[in-house]
Amino acid sequence: MASFIAEFPLKTEKYQEDILNKRFETGRKIYNSLVNVTQKRYKEMIKTKRYRTLLSSLSESEKSDKEIWKQINDMRKQYNMSEYSFHEDVKQMQRHFKDNIDSFTQLHYGNPMTGYSMEMAGKFIIRNMVN
Repeated sequence: MASFIAEFPLKTEKYQEDILNKRFETGRKIYNSLVNVTQKRYKEMIKTKRYRTLLSSLSESEKSDKEIWKQINDMRKQYNMSEYSFHEDVKQMQRHFKDNIDSFTQLHYGNPMTGYSMEMAGKFIIRNMVN
């Protein structure tokens, strides 16, 4: 299925552009801070012998790997690598930016792991939301 992007210019005044740029910059800072925290947690998790052993013990069979994946997911929760942990981290950062961006928008910036498997977590793209 093909997808297309249509770009239309916004007719804004200078003060509106300033507000948007400030919000985009705030979102970028929140996202990059969360990426930094997440990468540190991930690196600590993959350093453990238990995690490496669990990954190496995976086979091609989904049924036999079910228990191993359960242990891996438990370990991810232990290292705060779950969706809910990311939301908690965003809530903590929210206080610093509450005048410039709402909490709903922040939660959309709040998960750098979206679209990535946990094993690929070390390879984030730092988003630059401002030209």
